[in-house]
Amino acid sequence: MQKALYILITILFLFINCSQYISIPKKPDGVTIGNKNSQIKLEAYYDLQCPDSKHSNEQLNILFKEKTYLQNLAFTYHYFPLPYHFNSYHLSQTLRFVYDKYGTQAAVEFTNKVFENQQNYDNNKTKTLNLNEIYQKIADDTQSFLKEYSIKSSDVIDALNDQNYNQETRQSWKIGCGNGVSGTPIFYLNGVRIDGAETFDVQNWKKFLEEYLQQKEKHNNFRHDKY
Repeated sequence: MQKALYILITILFLFINCSQYISIPKKPDGVTIGNKNSQIKLEAYYDLQCPDSKHSNEQLNILFKEKTYLQNLAFTYHYFPLPYHFNSYHLSQTLRFVYDKYGTQAAVEFTNKVFENQQNYDNNKTKTLNLNEIYQKIADDTQSFLKEYSIKSSDVIDALNDQNYNQETRQSWKIGCGNGVSGTPIFYLNGVRIDGAETFDVQNWKKFLEEYLQQKEKHNNFRHDKY
């Protein structure tokens, strides 16, 4: 009986491990700014070569200049390189290195700088370069983008050849797939996809978030009155 039970437990253990398609990350995926303790979680999935992701990022940057928004919510950048944007994967892997070694602010600055210079990473612009030359371009740009952090281009090259950063970038992409992401940009609020948010400008975001906050306040007041 004990032997049979042991075999059953072993089979269940192997099944659970084999069925874990996406390995569980050591910490939550993405780069988060704002009020990390807020119950309002806004998440964006960006491809660093995607023009629509660039536009959405620009609009949210304008919105977040009004500090009240980031005081009331947590905003998370997720990086989802699409397969037809060849350089996006390497840029996402570089982002992981920047975030790991230099922190949130550096990661956000890197994101903004890459979007500002997005045309330089277009597939047609780099199609004559080999992989090592692309790595060198990204490394030199990263050093230039983040001068105040004194990043060495050689360290970026090392990160682009680092299998741990490579695996983390793959894992992040798989997490996005598991969450139903198939294109960019895509936005989620408290785990629910926001329909049409990929076309939002600043005014659309203001209207959407203010309406949500008003509904949330009414709900909280209702619960308070009821109990």
